[in-house]
Amino acid sequence: MTPSVPSNYVPGVRRRQVTPLYDTLTVATTTAIGAQKILFGSVAGTVGIQNTNMSQAFQLPGTEKFTVAAMRFVVVSSVIADVIGIMTNYVLRLIRGRAVELEAPVEYFAGGAGPVAPLAAGTIVSNGVQDPRAVASLGENPIIIEGSDHFEVQLVGASYTTTAALVVRVYLDGWFDKGVQ
Repeated sequence: MTPSVPSNYVPGVRRRQVTPLYDTLTVATTTAIGAQKILFGSVAGTVGIQNTNMSQAFQLPGTEKFTVAAMRFVVVSSVIADVIGIMTNYVLRLIRGRAVELEAPVEYFAGGAGPVAPLAAGTIVSNGVQDPRAVASLGENPIIIEGSDHFEVQLVGASYTTTAALVVRVYLDGWFDKGVQ
């Protein structure tokens, strides 16, 4: 029997797309970050694809699954005092549903990316070696996020006030399994 409304997806067939999920936190000069910042609640249609690639706040579309193989904290622009302030005052948490799936101080999640040279005197843009091999992988214990599962990354700790503008990006490295159209 043929369905009356054809599906856009081929039943039981999936394709793999290797690409990270990412979201950006931008903080103005001399601004308090607060005791908690939540990432992955923005959508690209609102804040731009340069800041996030999420199409829905805090979840994937229902037909998708994402396998998290690593989490990275990349300093895009900052001064050394703020990098140290973030690393000494915060932990990063990956929450799926209501469970903390991954948690450690920020410096654990090496960026493995970013400019190598300072942008100006006193400016640093690094959280670890700028090499993807420097990233701490989850190895044989990846975290699976199913479509429509709530997930978020939290920056949690003591409130900290930046001394300069700060731009950081959190990456969930891994791959999508998507329905084939």
